[in-house]
Amino acid sequence: ILCLIGHFSFAQEVVISKDSLVYKFEQNWRFNPDVKNDYSGVSLDDSNWTAIKSINNSSELRDLNFNGAGWFRLKFRIDTSLVNTSLAFMFNFDGASEFYLDGKLFKKYGEIKGDKNTKSYNPKETPEPFIIALRVKYFDEDHSNWSIFELAVGTSEKMIENYVSEGIAITLIVSFLGVIFLTLGIIHLFFFLYYRHIISNLFFSLFMLGLSAVMGISLYL
Repeated sequence: ILCLIGHFSFAQEVVISKDSLVYKFEQNWRFNPDVKNDYSGVSLDDSNWTAIKSINNSSELRDLNFNGAGWFRLKFRIDTSLVNTSLAFMFNFDGASEFYLDGKLFKKYGEIKGDKNTKSYNPKETPEPFIIALRVKYFDEDHSNWSIFELAVGTSEKMIENYVSEGIAITLIVSFLGVIFLTLGIIHLFFFLYYRHIISNLFFSLFMLGLSAVMGISLYL
């Protein structure tokens, strides 16, 4: 997960205002499957690229013949209500990626060959259109049932707050499940100690204790 700490009709320019935050970039993307060449330039003409209605539409993803790699470009404008406001991007993608803003490499994760960090952005001048260009490549070959990626922008404070809140929620859920598995494991272990002829209690206990251990370990990864 990359933490670089509205809705608009298709084919319209995305305008981000104070009232639209936190804004998720789900529509108005253009796609090119050629991952080998550099398409990050601001002046690049992407009008002949494939237009995407929604990056969260798995059926559209299949129609694109998306093979797990390619370039995605989007043009957006910052409303004057956000001048001199610190903004942050949150990017989530399961693979290597390069995040370009106005043709400049903003952040890079992994390495894209031929075949989650904080950085705020503050628009100091009168807002002009910005160009986002993403080059991505999945690690997992089976990506047909997933959205391509998640990208959102908001104030630094709000994005950090969301990131922390999400982390706390996940920790609580995993901890709760871990305690349940641990309790069941201990109970069935006692069942086995009292009724040794019922070997299934031992197997179930070991299984529950194993799941509890996995939950505990996942909190530290």
